Parts: sequence; structure tokens; C-alpha cells
Amino acid sequence: VMREATFAEWFAFTSGGGTYIDASGVMQTAASNAPRRDYSTGVGRLGLNNAATNKVTCRKHNPVDTSNLTKTGDAAATLSVVDDTAALAAAGLAAICTNGTVYKLDNSLGTTTATVSDAGNVGNTNQHTMAAYIRGGSGWLRDNSSGTTLAFTSSASYRVVKYGYAPAAAGGVWQIRADAAQVVYFILPQLVEQAFLSPIIPGNTLSAVTRPIE
Repeated sequence: VMREATFAEWFAFTSGGGTYIDASGVMQTAASNAPRRDYSTGVGRLGLNNAATNKVTCRKHNPVDTSNLTKTGDAAATLSVVDDTAALAAAGLAAICTNGTVYKLDNSLGTTTATVSDAGNVGNTNQHTMAAYIRGGSGWLRDNSSGTTLAFTSSASYRVVKYGYAPAAAGGVWQIRADAAQVVYFILPQLVEQAFLSPIIPGNTLSAVTRPIE
């Protein structure tokens, strides 16, 4: 007799590895075969994730260098990897970003904008979502093919910046910009082919990362 699986049966076949926000506001990695309650909206809800691929090809967390990221714009700007342990812990990201490092786009001496582009492209023009945890000065997040940008303002603490859009070309890539005289710190960049923001897909790897259905 065919019937729909119960929650307990469904979770018995999940693989784990996805992220969720616990009751203390800390981002955690889900264990295999274990239901988890996600508090990302402030209210605990059962976490169910679809299969998704983060197409960003730099290291999503625990970076050790700036591989697969390219800086353009103001020549005075610099891109580096720095320790930001305290700010990551304050934002509830220390359980994922375990070595305390983030990317720093320093355009403090710049008189024009500076932009960092990831090497991984969207691959098609289907609906996508883009995100990153960002702190510091002002700038924007965008796909370089779309012409659509999401501006962010100065913030002393990390917050997730996210938006959905339709790429204008298959070669579009994830980009972040620092305005003139601004310093922007960022981590956990994400570019996913779907119409709504997926829970962050981390990865200490120089390639796209796929999360299985959970």
C-alpha cells in the first residue's frame, strides 16, 4: 500500500550538512538523520531544505587566500584575508567559520569604487539568489550581467545581505563592491539557482558546493 512518509521516516534518509540558526542565534551545521529547529525568522520551525548548489568558487568559509576572487576598480584598493574572530562570534558565525578569517576589501584610500568578482558563473538565465554576510562600510552586491544591484549601508556587525534576480547572461558572476573610502568585510558568499534564499551553503573549497535534499 502506497502512503506518504512521516516526518520521522523522511528524516531517517536525510544526509545532513546543511546550515540552520539555533535558538541562541548561532549558525550550525545539521547532523545526519536528525530533525532540526531553525530560528532564522525568530520562531523555531522544522528545517527542510531542497537540493541546491552554491556556485561561488572562492572558499565560502575559512579562507586562507583570495583564490578565485579578482579585484577591479580603484587601484589603491586591496583585497586580503584577515582575522575577524570576535565579529564572527558576535554574529553567531563562529561554529561555521572556525578559523576566524574573512575577506577584506579595503578601499579606504580610494576615490572611486572597488569591486571583487568571483570566478564562478551562473551558467544560465534562470532565477537565482545571491547573498553574503557583510560588515563595515557601504557598497553593493550584484551579478555583473544583470545591472541590478542591492546596496548595503555601513554596519559594525555582520548581517546577511541577500536578493533574488534573473541573470541577463549565463556568464554572470557574483560581485561585491566597496564605495570610495570604505572598507568592507565579507564571508559566506552564495549564488544559488532558485527563486528564494536557501540556507547558507558553506564550503572550505575552491569549487561550487552542492547540498543534497534534507
